[in-house]
Amino acid sequence: MLALYSLLLRPRTRHFALVDRHGICRALRQCRQIPEGSDWVEVDECLPTWLNRPLPGSACVQPQASHARARRRLALS
Repeated sequence: MLALYSLLLRPRTRHFALVDRHGICRALRQCRQIPEGSDWVEVDECLPTWLNRPLPGSACVQPQASHARARRRLALS
């Protein structure tokens, strides 16, 4: 039953900020997958006040470890 329910759920919307080489936020986007290009950073929320300003370090989402990396860490423990 849980598997059937998970098929009906839509993927959650994620938030991204386009950051230039100086750390200035140039665009904000909400989508289900990371946008094309290497300058997009996942953030916990999209605030229009960040535009044309340095992106706060606390806004960035920590990347989740892949299952393989997590297993290796557990094996080393």
